[in-house]
Amino acid sequence: MSAKTICLCGIFAIAGLLFTSCEKIIDVDLNSADPKTVIEANLREGDHLFQVHVYQTKDYFSNDPTVYFDDASVRLSDDSGESTDLTPVGNGTYEVQMIAVAGKTYTLQVTRNGETFTASSTLPEVTTIKQITYKEVELPGEDDNQEVYLRFDDRAGEHNYYRILVTANDTLDYQLQYFDDKYFDGNDVQWSLNDFYSQGDRLNVELRSIDAAAYKYYLTLAPILTGNDDTAPGNPIGNWQGGALGYFIAYSSSRIDGVVP
Repeated sequence: MSAKTICLCGIFAIAGLLFTSCEKIIDVDLNSADPKTVIEANLREGDHLFQVHVYQTKDYFSNDPTVYFDDASVRLSDDSGESTDLTPVGNGTYEVQMIAVAGKTYTLQVTRNGETFTASSTLPEVTTIKQITYKEVELPGEDDNQEVYLRFDDRAGEHNYYRILVTANDTLDYQLQYFDDKYFDGNDVQWSLNDFYSQGDRLNVELRSIDAAAYKYYLTLAPILTGNDDTAPGNPIGNWQGGALGYFIAYSSSRIDGVVP
């Protein structure tokens, strides 16, 4: 059976989050409670500088500076038995240059003050962006009237999870766009970027393939960031064992550039 072309709009939340080379850090703990260790790490497929950030939560209304931990032992291992230790470089950051391989499961271990925290993430195969397309929309009085779609082929027969990041005119758009392929498994997908752009806007669009744990983290983070959670403020569900907050996400990435016609 040939694949169908599916046009979809994303789930998103306004967010400034995820400490990577092009993103910024936030404290997501909103409760008055004993301080907890937060560990944030994104491992990208390929040969890259891998960084881990270790710090301490603080109360939401506190004006105290963030406390960063430079005295932890940080080790990354994979399911083939290879392991490497990361080097502290200050401000709670640990790093190592390494090659991450799709299909492998990576385990990150952080030890500090007698406590050990572990998290695992499986690095998915890359999903390649085929093209971006544009559609003019009637918006009276608005210059931003071009809707943009991302086109890619979803891999059939497996549950795939995605995140999209958009940079427009060299500025990263802090929307949290994440989704899975529940309704388009194996199809040719056209996904709306959930925004409107003007003629001449320069776009860089990144499609990240993530695992189920990362998707769950974003799913529980979104209502906290937007204030749409009906429950008491809390923390998103990360994949750390041992009581730490935060996340360890291994991902593959495809990018495409475009100029709005």
